[in-house]
Amino acid sequence: MKSVFFFLSAIFVITMTLPSCGGKGKTAEEAAEQTASAEAVAEDVHLHYIQVAVEGMTCEGCENTVKAAVEKVEGVYSATATHAEAYAIAAYDAGTPDTAAIREAITTSGYKVTGFKFLGHELPKKE
Repeated sequence: MKSVFFFLSAIFVITMTLPSCGGKGKTAEEAAEQTASAEAVAEDVHLHYIQVAVEGMTCEGCENTVKAAVEKVEGVYSATATHAEAYAIAAYDAGTPDTAAIREAITTSGYKVTGFKFLGHELPKKE
């Protein structure tokens, strides 16, 4: 009986520590809308945007994990991520963001960064 209880407790702990997968996640449009809210602040704060190519995101839980990790990087004002498009976008204060810190934050969260694209003041437009 103790072994069954231990087994179930272990499964519970493991599932509670993993990011939840299975959600539908955000579309590219929803991700852009979320990041666009930073544009309203851009008039008061001189913000720039960087797009980070991220491998390994499969759901909304993954997106939230990447978003939270990027937002902890010094100088990053806000972030969003989309697993459907396999990237995150960070809004940061004027000046070059510490891409090594962004890479480390995402990698430490269990995902792989495959590239950076500096967007300047413009968010990517949906064609």
